[in-house]
Amino acid sequence: MNSKRIRGSKNIFHLILLFTFLIILWLFPDAFRANRSIMWYFSAIVISIIFMIRYRSITKNDIIVAIILGEICTIADPFVGITTMFAYVGGQSVFRNSANKIVLIKGGNKKNIATTALLIVVVGVFLGIINLFLANMEMEITPGFGLEFVLKALKAGISEEIIFRFLLFAVCVHVTKDKILSKFENILCYGIMILPHVLIHFTVFNIDVVSAIILFLLFGLPFALLQRKHDLSTAMGSHFLVDIIRFCVYRA
Repeated sequence: MNSKRIRGSKNIFHLILLFTFLIILWLFPDAFRANRSIMWYFSAIVISIIFMIRYRSITKNDIIVAIILGEICTIADPFVGITTMFAYVGGQSVFRNSANKIVLIKGGNKKNIATTALLIVVVGVFLGIINLFLANMEMEITPGFGLEFVLKALKAGISEEIIFRFLLFAVCVHVTKDKILSKFENILCYGIMILPHVLIHFTVFNIDVVSAIILFLLFGLPFALLQRKHDLSTAMGSHFLVDIIRFCVYRA
C-alpha cells in the first residue's frame, strides 16, 4: 500500500512538474522576445527524437502515416508539416506497447468506422456552429469557399491534434511510466493536453481569461476526450470541420 502511494505521489509530482514546464515554455518567448511558434515546434521535435531513441519501437506503418499526415500539413506550412511527422512518430513510439495509448483509428470493423464518422460529423458540426456564434461577435460574415480554406483547416486539424494533444499525452504516459492513472492524474493529463494549445493563442500581455476558458472547455476538452475515449482520427476530423466551417463563413 505504501509503495503504491509513493508511486502515485511521484506520478503526480512528475505531471505537475511537466505542467509547470509547459507554462514556463509559454512564458519564455515573451520574456526573451523569442518566436513563440518556433519554441513550441522545436520542443516537440526534440521530445519526439528522444522518444524514438528511448523506445525504439517505430514501424514502417508509423513512418508512412506520419509522412502522409505531415505532407498534408506541409502544403500550408512546411515547418508545421515536419514537426507533425516527428510528433506522430514520437508519440507512437511511446504508445506502441502502452496500456494508456491513443490509437489512430479505433478497431477495423464497420461499427467502429461508422462510429468514428458519426462522431466527426456530430461533434464537428456542433462545435463549428458554436464557433460561428462566438466569432460573429467580432467578425463580419463573408461566405466563400476555396482550396486554401481546406488546406488551412486540414493543417490545423491534423497538426494541432498531433503536436499539442497526441504527443503531450505520450509525454504524460512516459513520465508516469505507463501506470494506471488515478482520477487526479487523469485530470492533470487532460490539463496538459489542453492548456498549451489554449495558451499559444495569447501572450502574457494580452491574455483574455474568459476567452481562454471558453477555448479550454468548448474546444480543447472535447478534442482531448475524443482522442482518449475514441481515437486520434475522430479528434482530427471534428477539428477540421470546426475550422472549415469558420473559414467558409468568415473567410478567416
